[in-house]
Amino acid sequence: MKCEDFQDQLWYGERDPDFESHYKTCRTCQSEMIRFQDLLNDMRIKDIPLPTRNLKPNRAVIRKSVRMNRLTPWSKKVGLFAASLVILVSAGLVVQGIDRSQTNEKKATLTELTEHQTSTNQNKPSPFQSQKITLPDGQVLTGLSNPITYQGVELMFQEGYDNHALVQIEETVQTQIGPVKLAHVEKSNPAADDGKKSDTYYWLIYQRDDMPNPFILSAKYTEDRDKAKQAILQAAKTWEIPSLTQ
Repeated sequence: MKCEDFQDQLWYGERDPDFESHYKTCRTCQSEMIRFQDLLNDMRIKDIPLPTRNLKPNRAVIRKSVRMNRLTPWSKKVGLFAASLVILVSAGLVVQGIDRSQTNEKKATLTELTEHQTSTNQNKPSPFQSQKITLPDGQVLTGLSNPITYQGVELMFQEGYDNHALVQIEETVQTQIGPVKLAHVEKSNPAADDGKKSDTYYWLIYQRDDMPNPFILSAKYTEDRDKAKQAILQAAKTWEIPSLTQ
C-alpha cells in the first residue's frame, strides 16, 4: 500500500486489510494518523448541532472531492474537513435561528396577552369602588361617591380603619351581604382648633377573605346616637358588594 492510498482511506473511512500493516511500518502515515486523531478530539469538545439528512454528502461525493482537490496529504484534508464543518455549523445556525424566531413570537404573544389582561384589570372597578347602597329616599351611595346625608347622619364608604379611631364593637348584625360588626367609633382630632376633640360615628364592618382591608359603611352623627344607629342599619339593607370575579 502506498502512503497516498493510506491517507485516502484514513479520511473517507473505507479501509482494506493492508491499512493496519502499512500504518505500523510507515512513520509518515503514523504522523498523519496523529494529526487526524487530534482534529477529531478537537471536534468532540465543540457543540455542533446535528444536520438534517439532506445536508450529509454520501461517500462517493466525499471521495470525489478528496481526489479532485488533492494538494498535500494534510492540507487537502484539512480544507475539506473545514468546508464540511462550515456546512454543519451553518445548518445549525439556521435551525437555531428558526427556533429563536419561534420563541420570540411566543414571547411577543404572551406579552400582548399580559398587557391586555393588565389593561382590562386596571380599567375594571374594584369591589370597593363598585359597592352600592340605594336609600329609601332614592339617593345612591357608592365607593366613589362623596358623603351623602340621610336622616341627619353623614353616610360614606371607607376602606380600612382610620388612625386615631377608638372602635368599640357592640354587636353582630345580619345583612344581605352576610354578618357584619356594628361598632361605635370615636375619632380623635388633635389638629382641631374649634375646641372639639373628637368626632362620633357608627360603623358597619364587613371583612371578606378575598380582600386585605375590611369594607366599612360609616355614619357620622353629632346629636342623637340612637337615631344614627337606626339610620345606618336602615341604609345597610340594600348594601351590595360584587365579588372579585364579577
